[in-house]
Amino acid sequence: MDAAPPGIQGRKPRAWPGRCAAGVEVPAFGVYVHVPFCASRCSYCDFNTYVLPRGTWKIWARAVVAEARVARELLEEAEAGSLYVGGGTPSLIDPDLLGRVLNEVASLFSLTSGAEVSLEANPEDVTPARLRAWQRIGATRLSLGVQSFSGRVLSTLGRRAGADQCEKATLMALEAGFQVNLDLIYGTPGESLEEWGETLQRAISVSPQHISCYALTLEEGTPMMREVRRARLPAPDPDLQAEMYLLAVEELGRAGYTRYEVSNWALPGHACRHNLIYWTRGEYWGLGPGAHSFLGGTRFWNLRRLGPYARAALSGRLPVAGWEVLTREEEWLERLFLGLRLADGVDDVLFGETGWDPDGRVREELRAMGLLLREGQRIRLSPRGALLSNEVFVRLVS
Repeated sequence: MDAAPPGIQGRKPRAWPGRCAAGVEVPAFGVYVHVPFCASRCSYCDFNTYVLPRGTWKIWARAVVAEARVARELLEEAEAGSLYVGGGTPSLIDPDLLGRVLNEVASLFSLTSGAEVSLEANPEDVTPARLRAWQRIGATRLSLGVQSFSGRVLSTLGRRAGADQCEKATLMALEAGFQVNLDLIYGTPGESLEEWGETLQRAISVSPQHISCYALTLEEGTPMMREVRRARLPAPDPDLQAEMYLLAVEELGRAGYTRYEVSNWALPGHACRHNLIYWTRGEYWGLGPGAHSFLGGTRFWNLRRLGPYARAALSGRLPVAGWEVLTREEEWLERLFLGLRLADGVDDVLFGETGWDPDGRVREELRAMGLLLREGQRIRLSPRGALLSNEVFVRLVS
């Protein structure tokens, strides 16, 4: 696609000072870098990832830098307050190669001093030497794909690291001085409430600053979905997943973690600044195959496969596969949906602006059902409401 998405050419990313959410300043603009490579595919994964020879890493690196240069030419100016490297498995890439990419990206997008630089990593890739290398290239925060501390659950998920290795990696990263997030999955086929409770307790015991808990969702085309359809694995039980979520709310809250978003908990002052850009509808540029961006009310996304993506970027074209310009109603819907996911909730004035639930009857019904909480002019989800957030959202806008 030769043309830039509408509203991007000469765009100056929003310059407001970052608002305060979850006890941290939210950057006005961020950059995401997608690393699509994995050593193997997990049984539940449907992300844009692939297992390719190491030689393709350099092609990816050159293409990402080329895309960053095209993007920078389109923007009037840019000053990024966060840089997030996700995947895939960024920790799989040679740190020197990754460092060259990040150095170029940080320079082109004027990464601010003290910016949050997050790197997703698999526990089996964490070594003292790698930790030092990641610090040298500027990473300040590691998001570790632990998923579980149950060996049986890890096997079902197709993860390569064992529970002890996950714990050791976390402790090494903390000792090295990183801010650490543990990514956990609950509701894996066959996982019991007791197993999930043990995973929570072990996660809490190593004291990371941040913990994310996501319910497993079966996706079409994944090996796990095929195993469930063949009755070789039981389907995830939504009622059990609900119990698991409420257990996480209880145990993490007791341990001093604040739930600042439906699936994310942090110790005071340690919320993920980059992810808050997404949840507060800030602006960001996504680099890499399949990466998504949001600028000037336009969402756009890149070509997913490495070959077509690299050919476009290396020829000086924006490797965009498509875009959509949000209508005012779509922007309102996003404000409500994303706002309700955050513990801060949304201001009641939004309903007056949009005409949804004009007399407040639905909000009052949801509050009486224990799904919504009201504090002054703020409306937010209760822990039970977070379980049914999609249903609450539909009720509010129908």
